[in-house]
Amino acid sequence: MASEALLPLGSALDRVLPRVRRDILNRLLPTLLAQPEAAQPLLAQVMAGAYATGVQTGWVVHGTLLGGVPTSLTGRAAREWRDRAFEHGEVIANRFGHLLEAEPTVAQLTRHASVAGESSVWAGQDAAAAEVAILAEAEWKVWVRAWPRKEHRDWHDALEGVTIPEENLFTLPGGPNQGAQVYGPRDWDAVPDAGEHLNCAHALRYQRHATAEDLEGTKRGVGVIYTPPTASATWAGTDPQQTEALLAGNTNRAFVATLDEALAQALGSQARAVQLSADTLAKQRRNHPEVPESLYRQIDELIKNADTVLVMANGTDLGFIAPTDTSPIFFAVKTTRARNELFLVSLHYMNSHRVEGKVRKAQRVIRKR
Repeated sequence: MASEALLPLGSALDRVLPRVRRDILNRLLPTLLAQPEAAQPLLAQVMAGAYATGVQTGWVVHGTLLGGVPTSLTGRAAREWRDRAFEHGEVIANRFGHLLEAEPTVAQLTRHASVAGESSVWAGQDAAAAEVAILAEAEWKVWVRAWPRKEHRDWHDALEGVTIPEENLFTLPGGPNQGAQVYGPRDWDAVPDAGEHLNCAHALRYQRHATAEDLEGTKRGVGVIYTPPTASATWAGTDPQQTEALLAGNTNRAFVATLDEALAQALGSQARAVQLSADTLAKQRRNHPEVPESLYRQIDELIKNADTVLVMANGTDLGFIAPTDTSPIFFAVKTTRARNELFLVSLHYMNSHRVEGKVRKAQRVIRKR
């Protein structure tokens, strides 16, 4: 997809960023310079406002581009975003507290405040874009230029147009952070030198489908970005060493199981190999700490020994219910929209009442022993 697809974001930011800059120059800086210790509440308020401005901009632009999602916030959603904005403002205010201790010059303080305001807008935009992508069930993301700029960074331009699955990470092909893996252009926490990300003029364009033309940009991309699954990967078997590397945090994904032909056909999937991603593993460890690590090594065995196999109501997931030494375990395998990859997406214990509920709500039952 051409980078022009996200130029509406650049136009929208051109309208809102000057307002944020004026707010910083006219409201915030005079107070920071006159009474820096007493300016924390105002600082938090201004940065929260900048974040909220970014949220509104990202929500409208990405919602319009994706279609099928509301481009205005409900009252409840607006309150949730307001709370997030104030949390963001407090974080920025606390960081400025440390800066003020170093007694910065007027020029340094002005620069830091301006950069914080702009980055707050971008942070809100990025968060809203990701939220809209979830609502729209976007499967893919593209690294695109939000608006034309005179200053170019070769390593960012090399990534322009690269299309990868939404949950994957980009690998930066050059620059001070060469080799770093990032979710998107301003993934500050993933790189040691975040400065280059603050003003790179790029953003993520989410989309539901990826065409051959989209993936051509990926093939031209510099560095190890993403390779669409090959026949061998699609049919790959389990790899215990890869699973151990995933559990140790040394790789982004691992093949943990293989579906038989009938189960793959139930999802209309070309793939047979089931993958577990690092993001899903992290979510599992956070939400289901009761699940022992050993079970992630036994997914293939659990699939084969499952008492019940269901096609879930959404038609893209298989649900498996397998016995364990304690309670029954439920886990789901999801196919991507392109039907060329399979992922383990959930794994947790279940009581008999919830098991019966899953069976009742399923689209159909494939196996029930």
